Amino acid sequence: MGEDVVADSLPSKKATLAELVKLTRAAGAPLPSNEIPTGLYNALLHHFGGIQRARRAAKLPDPPQYREWSQASAVAEVRRLHQDGLTIRFRDLELCGREDLVGAIRVYVGSIIRARVLAGVPHPPRRWFEQERWDEDRVVEEILELHELGKPLAYSKAPNKLVNAGVRYFESWDAAITAAGLDCDAIRLRRKPYDDEQMLERIRALAREYPRMNFGELYRHPDGQALMRRFSSIEEAVERAGVTGWPIRVMHDAYSEEEVIRALKVRHRAGKRLAKIAIEVEDTRLRLGIVRHFGTMEAGLTAAGLESELPDTIRWSREEVLRQLEIRRAKGLPLHASAVRKDMSSLYAAAIQHFGNYMAAARRFGAKPRKVNWTQEAALAALRKLGRKHDVLKCTDVPSGLFRASKRFWGTWEDVCRAAGIDGLDHVPRGHWTRERIIEELRDRAANGQPVSGKLIGMPLLSACWRNFGGLDQALAAANVNR
Repeated sequence: MGEDVVADSLPSKKATLAELVKLTRAAGAPLPSNEIPTGLYNALLHHFGGIQRARRAAKLPDPPQYREWSQASAVAEVRRLHQDGLTIRFRDLELCGREDLVGAIRVYVGSIIRARVLAGVPHPPRRWFEQERWDEDRVVEEILELHELGKPLAYSKAPNKLVNAGVRYFESWDAAITAAGLDCDAIRLRRKPYDDEQMLERIRALAREYPRMNFGELYRHPDGQALMRRFSSIEEAVERAGVTGWPIRVMHDAYSEEEVIRALKVRHRAGKRLAKIAIEVEDTRLRLGIVRHFGTMEAGLTAAGLESELPDTIRWSREEVLRQLEIRRAKGLPLHASAVRKDMSSLYAAAIQHFGNYMAAARRFGAKPRKVNWTQEAALAALRKLGRKHDVLKCTDVPSGLFRASKRFWGTWEDVCRAAGIDGLDHVPRGHWTRERIIEELRDRAANGQPVSGKLIGMPLLSACWRNFGGLDQALAAANVNR
């Protein structure tokens, strides 16, 4: 019913072609996709399935091929636009229709900050706000005032600005509460994380309670996940706890060639995905059997007679990106960024390359940014999942929405990692690395005989060199330091 209404509201095929011809003649040149009005664009997609097909039907030529970018051409274009009076920010470039330059900067330069540095363009001024004055006495007074009013003082419930000031002046929120003469344990909503001895006692308790537990069951148990974060392996933790013969290791025979083919056919009949990543997550034995007997997923699917399930190779262009998004909309599939990135990562990457960012392409089809209403429980689960993926979690490994929610719930990055029970690198506040601080650090490293090349200086300092000087070599030259 809904599709019939949409179809009826669109102009006819003939009227759509006539409008395209009219606009092309008025412009005096073939119109690229981003200059076609949204209503006409959607009608062309509906009737012809793509803009190129519509141009063929109207006997119109294609617009000239898009500019081939390089780092030098992107920097030169940034410099020219600045001289024309444009503020060099991604948002300003997108508003003036330069998504192509935004995509080139992301691909060939890396960031808008580095593009401005290489082009010799000043950074746009930041808005400054008057900073509220805090000291130790005021932190204690605010805590006692909230306590007298009966307001919650738990880390996740107290006002963020008070918590941040308490951590800044007393090194931790617990220390600030203690300085105010209050009992931390009575205020805390969550228990303190287990220390090593408490974790080892948890292992002994599990061994007594579940003597037949195997490695897989322990790994999926919440305490097993905590063990993996705290110790190098489950075996080391069990040995330190003095437990022997537990958990039980269950060994399975590898799939034979016939079992691999049978399992692939069963997955196909059940409607399960046959993509490599799906099989790795859902059936590791099947994935091992494919590699052992056939070498590649393509060879395994071919042996099972499932050639039709082989992934198609797509040659991405602006029109193909829009066509694939139109197909997703027609099928009723979600169009928000996280869903497309999960289902079809190549489409997501191609949209960024050709349009500067994903939403610039998807917004034409009604896509809206997905907003997650983070709770503390959901944030903890997501952080722990990332912690299992990364040996040491950096704040840059965390999506921006989750990072902001975590800072809102627990304060500093160190406190976020502590609340989630994960190992994380120290977070350097934004603006920490100034040009003077970088030069001083490079000179100190050279004077102490420490390496000053490549990733040996550490990613935070290396990234700061790119942001502030356009590269490590330029930063070393400014500091008069040789590699």
